[in-house]
Amino acid sequence: MLRPTVALAIAVAVALAGCADNFDADLKAVEDAPYLSTGGSTGEPPTTGPDTVTTTSGGTTGSATSDDGETTGSAMMTTDAGDSTTTGADTGEDADSSSGGALPPPTILEVDMPGKVALAGPVPFTTTTANATSARAKLDGVDIGALQDDGGGVFSGALAIYGAVDNGDHVLEIIAEREDLSDHRPVPFEVSTPASGTVAWAKAGPAGTRTRRIALTPERDVIEVGTRVIAGVERPVIRKRSGLTGAELWAEGTIVIDDREGWAVDVAVAPDGQLWAAMNVRTAANVWRPRIALFDAAGHFTGVEIIGEAGQTVTGLDNDGTGGCVAVGFAGSGKGDTDVVVWRMNGDHVPVLSGKSWDYVPGGELAHTFTDLATEVVVKDGVAWIVGLSVGKHDDKADILSRGFVLRLDIDTAAELGPVIIAPKSGAWTQSKFFGAAAHPDGVLVTGNACNNVCDSERVETALYTNAGGRPWFRPEPASVSARGNAVALNAHGGVVVAVTIREGTALRGYLLGRVVYDGQATPFSVPFPASKEDSEASAVAIDEFDRIAGGGYRTLGGVTESRTILAHP
Repeated sequence: MLRPTVALAIAVAVALAGCADNFDADLKAVEDAPYLSTGGSTGEPPTTGPDTVTTTSGGTTGSATSDDGETTGSAMMTTDAGDSTTTGADTGEDADSSSGGALPPPTILEVDMPGKVALAGPVPFTTTTANATSARAKLDGVDIGALQDDGGGVFSGALAIYGAVDNGDHVLEIIAEREDLSDHRPVPFEVSTPASGTVAWAKAGPAGTRTRRIALTPERDVIEVGTRVIAGVERPVIRKRSGLTGAELWAEGTIVIDDREGWAVDVAVAPDGQLWAAMNVRTAANVWRPRIALFDAAGHFTGVEIIGEAGQTVTGLDNDGTGGCVAVGFAGSGKGDTDVVVWRMNGDHVPVLSGKSWDYVPGGELAHTFTDLATEVVVKDGVAWIVGLSVGKHDDKADILSRGFVLRLDIDTAAELGPVIIAPKSGAWTQSKFFGAAAHPDGVLVTGNACNNVCDSERVETALYTNAGGRPWFRPEPASVSARGNAVALNAHGGVVVAVTIREGTALRGYLLGRVVYDGQATPFSVPFPASKEDSEASAVAIDEFDRIAGGGYRTLGGVTESRTILAHP
């Protein structure tokens, strides 16, 4: 059932056409409209079906036309004045004069709303009224707020459609008002979108490429970072794709962001649309350094960067919400172990932390007895949630085991905010690692893998951890010779999507797995990369404002890798 939300913004005067040719222009007009529907405030542009519902008080029937002007033959709904209901203290002459003049009651003349919605996204609608000073709407009987006044008796809004979770029949009710008088018009419509996990588009990158991580822009386009082999050498690259069609949006296509050998490991979009990218590059023979750099919205270097020390490795990155970033990784301590390292650039692009180290030292233990690696970071409310793995004697002091950890640090001081969380063992699954993380209202989602003492069998594990260290939700997957959860994302309805890589036979294969926190809210799904005897990997996932799912990784054809990016329906 649709759930209402309201976001204040500027609306549009026309509804989206059903064809995609003019979709970008339509989306620009509607992207700030008040969303009056099911839940969160995120998302990819919608595409609506050809059916349109137009109601007029005069009983005339409109027609649906395609972008080329041809009538599509879609069913149109027409209602006469009897479909509207005028209410007020008095609908006679006294009521007419209650506004100070001989005005008739407010009347809804027309409602322009698609009769069928076929894809998730924002669906705009407008109503034309007479003698009304305001208008509001209800969705399935729930008041969803005031509509935008566009002048001339026209009011507009938009419904947020979240895919299969909203499938079914619904009623949008428009209410035109003036003082205590009102006119009501119900407008039925249907949501019929593809099943969750259905692939909308899949795109391959150039030969020799791999996508490591992805992020979404404010316009819900997809940014990819990873590597491209050029003249036999891997180099870090970045690419931008349309969230609607998957088409590459930069004239340069895939952009090499450092001419040195290296690989890009993560990307984050700043509030102003600029792009933070983290990479490791070879600066001399056998000398590697982290590079954390800011690029403009077209993928060009801005001159802002952090260069790490030789021997450090950056693995994860997130924007801090102010235009700055936090990055994490690991480095040798010089004392026989590795420590977590943290970098921080604030919103004024002033370096705050440059490879600040952290070592796991449980009570009663000496420093540097555990080997610690950070793999990902999520920033929310001034806190950096860092995940990774810590290797040492976690249990009976006899076995050296790996365990996933969650560490919370203040982003400006790197001060620890509460005890570190160490993943518990689960029966024979005594070891674990965390590779991906995502913010959750109750804490942080993590994904990775687990294995037994000798790691001859592995399984993907995904869990939710709270501030207090609790684990209210935990989801293990079936065992395989090799399995790992690489990235995780959360949608507006409690759904989780995990990018995983699992060995099937002799080859690795990538999947996007749909799961649900606090089970029972939705049907899980599995989106496999193409079946092949050659390796593939799903290494990245992101979910837009309307729950549409973007995933990334690579596949191998004839021994040559090519990046793979997909968009799946929610």
